[in-house]
Amino acid sequence: MDQVKAYLLGRAKRPEYWIFVIVLTIGCMIANLLLRNPTLVSGLSFIPWAVIASRRLRDFGWSPWWCVSTLAGGFVIGFVAGLINAITQASSGVTVFTPPLMMLLYAIVNWSVIIFIGSRKSRPAEAGAALVNTFS
Repeated sequence: MDQVKAYLLGRAKRPEYWIFVIVLTIGCMIANLLLRNPTLVSGLSFIPWAVIASRRLRDFGWSPWWCVSTLAGGFVIGFVAGLINAITQASSGVTVFTPPLMMLLYAIVNWSVIIFIGSRKSRPAEAGAALVNTFS
């Protein structure tokens, strides 16, 4: 159990992060082809992504809670797109945002966050202090 805790509270350098992201992306593509349920695959893939992203965030001195930004982005996009759909459908009967378009918007937000997290340089001295402040 201590090894799991040490892994979850550790840090991830850029190569470890990017290898994990690539493997997770390929795994999600294969799972989507086999299961044909992107919502289920996205939900299940969030947990491993959040683990590696929180390790990467700790590596450059940020709080691991920033991983939740992808969920918040998805909720905001879903809410705004639903609101626009409701307004346009009530007035003209046309749906502006289809589910594939909403998934594309969410993917753009999600990948922007992933690329931002992965491309940052490590700051080991500050990262240790951030880790202590986050979990103290």
